[in-house]
Amino acid sequence: MPILLPALLFSPLSQAHQPVEQTAENRLQALVQLDIRRLNIDAATSANLPLAGIAPLRQDEWLYGRSGFGVRGRGTLYQQQFDAEASWAYSDQEQKLLADHIRLGWQMQPQLRLDLGRMNPLPAEQPAAWPVADLLMQGLLGDDHWHADGAMLQYGSTAQRLRLGAFRAPAYRGGQGQDAGQNISNVALWSLGANTTYQDINISAGLLHVPDLIRESTRDNSDVPLPHTHDTDISACGRSLTCVDGNANLVWLGSRWQPTESAFSVAGYAMWRQERGVLNGVNGLVDYQGDLYGGLVDVGYAWTDRLSTTLRAETLSIQHEIKGLNARVIARDAGLLDNDVTPKRFGVLFSYALPVMAQQRVTLNAAVIEDQTRPESELVSSVGLVWRAEPTLWPR
Repeated sequence: MPILLPALLFSPLSQAHQPVEQTAENRLQALVQLDIRRLNIDAATSANLPLAGIAPLRQDEWLYGRSGFGVRGRGTLYQQQFDAEASWAYSDQEQKLLADHIRLGWQMQPQLRLDLGRMNPLPAEQPAAWPVADLLMQGLLGDDHWHADGAMLQYGSTAQRLRLGAFRAPAYRGGQGQDAGQNISNVALWSLGANTTYQDINISAGLLHVPDLIRESTRDNSDVPLPHTHDTDISACGRSLTCVDGNANLVWLGSRWQPTESAFSVAGYAMWRQERGVLNGVNGLVDYQGDLYGGLVDVGYAWTDRLSTTLRAETLSIQHEIKGLNARVIARDAGLLDNDVTPKRFGVLFSYALPVMAQQRVTLNAAVIEDQTRPESELVSSVGLVWRAEPTLWPR
């Protein structure tokens, strides 16, 4: 069984949120990970990007995010196959342990399964973890990890699979559950995804829809990290807060080429997120449309079975369209005067896997990143260690 706790069990070259696979083996495993990174960086937070209600990320000298523990297992009950996982991971943004994945899976048929609980709502492949959050997740969430409570139905095999998900608030930063008086559901986020594999190429796509979005966007609070799981004080919108009020749609594409006979690998990701509605502030109400485009490419080379190098290039394009009376004043209140901003990063990551005992892995990594998210570029360096263990608790 592959790793089911992505935020808990990252190595620098592992993939975020792998799809759940099935095996015929019944077992119970413990999952433990220690992820330590030391950053050499001048700024205490990431760049303050002109995004509605998305605060910068903490960039402390020492980071421990993705460290945590958990259990996972699978078994048969009444001739039905079930699997479950429960994990907790440390968040650098909230500086505490969070319930990360609490999930129950039911393999109803060989090609049909249902997952219930806390999981990643984005049904497509995501970039591997690096010492700092990638720009795609930073722009989407103001965080470096995504989890939500809901359900996901999957149909197909490993090579071709469809996924349909429905998640409750706060699955998306500012996403609201629909009014029960108008709709019996409490869905804050819908997701649809698919993946296919052809020879050495894997391609995946995800479509997400947030039907009701209300998120504070006042720049006055931007120096305080506001993780994506926090709710907006809706009663303050238009009074003491300037808020985005509308809906959101997201398109995400991911691909990976990794030939079995080649030391090279290439992964690419692209996204487009649009939020439409109004800006509701103390100085009035204006029409709003915010578009966020992003792309990320990883090129890897494995020098040996243990030593590898990855080059990364990533970029965002941030655009706002605000129309109406007092539009410029309200845009200022929302911290959205900077329009058509294109932050970039370029980096190289070296990873070395130490020889260790079975069911364990220790990876040393070092990275150098040129951060072009501020008016003046900055060089960020990092060294780190990732230790993870997956001991089998049963059967012994």
